[in-house]
Amino acid sequence: MVSKRIAQETFDAAVRENIEEFAMGPEEAVKEAVEQFESQDAQ
Repeated sequence: MVSKRIAQETFDAAVRENIEEFAMGPEEAVKEAVEQFESQDAQ
């Protein structure tokens, strides 16, 4: 299986969305974004 690389801007946008839309703290938002992209085989 091939991993897909995501842009820093894409990751940052996901973190911002977690903070704004789901009222997560910064650490939780980053952790959730990492888990989300890992589940999609992205790095």
